[in-house]
Amino acid sequence: MPQNRIRVVSNEDDVRAGCVAMKRGTVDSGGGERFTCLSCNAQGVLLHVQVQPRASKNEVAGVLAGSLKLRLTAPPVEGEANKECIKFLAKVFNIPKSSVEIIQGQKSRRKTVLIKGISLEQVENTLRQSLRC
Repeated sequence: MPQNRIRVVSNEDDVRAGCVAMKRGTVDSGGGERFTCLSCNAQGVLLHVQVQPRASKNEVAGVLAGSLKLRLTAPPVEGEANKECIKFLAKVFNIPKSSVEIIQGQKSRRKTVLIKGISLEQVENTLRQSLRC
């Protein structure tokens, strides 16, 4: 089974308040600035992700161009990467797989994922901890 690891991909030009940020990515100055890859609707939290299939291990690689970049070991064949994406996000947020749904981009690297049963603040806090911000 592949090892799940979370690491930060840094861009030296965008360091603020000890947090590592990517272009148009996450910035947390402690004043409540939000992740650009997150939004909220009546059903739950929307998370914009960019999936890199066939990676050596499952990991959150940072925020890139307004999307959370996920590196997944599964190939992009017959929905395998989508299944792995749901499984990995459920593990990261410690929620059941049934609470994670890909609502847009089933055949694309860029996806919009609906996360149910968890608040926007909880998602932000989990991402901050995962990205060591």
